[in-house]
This record gives sequence, C-alpha cells and structure tokens, in this order.
Amino acid sequence: MTVLLVGIAHVAAAEPADEPQATAGLRVYADDDHVTVVSPSASVQVATSPHTMLAADTTVDAVSAASVDVVTSASPRPVSEQRVELGIAATYRVPQGPTWLTLGARGSHEHDYDALRARLAV
Repeated sequence: MTVLLVGIAHVAAAEPADEPQATAGLRVYADDDHVTVVSPSASVQVATSPHTMLAADTTVDAVSAASVDVVTSASPRPVSEQRVELGIAATYRVPQGPTWLTLGARGSHEHDYDALRARLAV
C-alpha cells in the first residue's frame, strides 16, 4: 500500500502580489516496503517595487530507505538519502505593458549528485 500525504499547497499567481507572501508545506510518502520520504518546503515572494519581485524557495527530501527492489543481498546496508533544492528568481514588469520578464536559477545537492538549472521566461 502506498500513502501520499500533502501538507500545504500553494499555487503562484501570474502577477506578483503587493504584500510579501510566504508559504510552507510538508509532503510525506510511505509505502509497504518501509520507505518513507519526508519533504518540507518553504517559499517567499517580495515585491521590491511596483515593477519587480524577488522569489526564493527551498525543498528538502529525506528518504529513509530504498525499496525492496533496490536493496539486495549484495548491499545489505540501510539506505538513506537527503536532497536539498534551492531556487531564486527575479521578475520585472515592463512599464506600460503586460509583459513580464523572469530570470531565475535552481540548484540541488545530494551526496553523489549536484544539479544547476537556469530559467528565463517572457
């Protein structure tokens, strides 16, 4: 049996809000192979002017074990893993128009893997 519990969910609006916004959430996944994944997350958005907004977010995935399909007699040690992901973005609204420009980056780190992605949106 697989269980997925979702804490607080937040959908970002297309247009930045005037007031700072902060959200937090917690996702928990558990299955009958004794695998548990706990993923707390948080985000914040701040309008720095009528035309600009800064946003940052983070998520941590903590995995308690590998599924029975992964753990074999060749690897009897317990498996645990943690991934940390951070994202930042700046959005600029072009004056006298409905055009928004967003530039951002997202990075994640695990003990054996690092990733970095860039984002550009119009």
